[in-house]
Amino acid sequence: MTGPQKFMIALSYTWRLEEVRTVCEANGWPNYTVLQQRFSYLFARGGIQRPYPYNENAGMEKLRYLAKHNIPLVAYSCMSGGGYQDNSRLPEFYLKGERLAVLNTMAKEKGLPAAALVIAWMRHSQRFADRPQIIPLFSTGNLSHLKENVKACRISLTNREMNILNEA
Repeated sequence: MTGPQKFMIALSYTWRLEEVRTVCEANGWPNYTVLQQRFSYLFARGGIQRPYPYNENAGMEKLRYLAKHNIPLVAYSCMSGGGYQDNSRLPEFYLKGERLAVLNTMAKEKGLPAAALVIAWMRHSQRFADRPQIIPLFSTGNLSHLKENVKACRISLTNREMNILNEA
């Protein structure tokens, strides 16, 4: 490699991130500058076997690590397969309960689709010391959903609203 280069690496376990960072620093190699991993508003339920062993959700440990090292997270599958548009489509590995109820209630109060609120929450998450910049990576086959998701990038949330969503 010549000159400063940026690259992206997808590593599931936080200790592996630190291992790579240490090796890069020890050898004078460029460090990674962003992590892409599955992440969404809902928490993943533990103990569920996924089709791919390293396809796990970024959890709080990972978020704190990324925030500490100023590494953004590109959050793929952040719309949970359309599950925020239709909660019956949420993957089985997500805990739904109160956190989903709080999201749906706030979205209704604000006159927003829940998916738009998830995108806004991700965009504003770095306000908190234990959260990195989160870049929502979404796709859809529905033009109206795409327009809603793009508009969601401009939604502002207050610290109070963020605290409600974070603490649910």
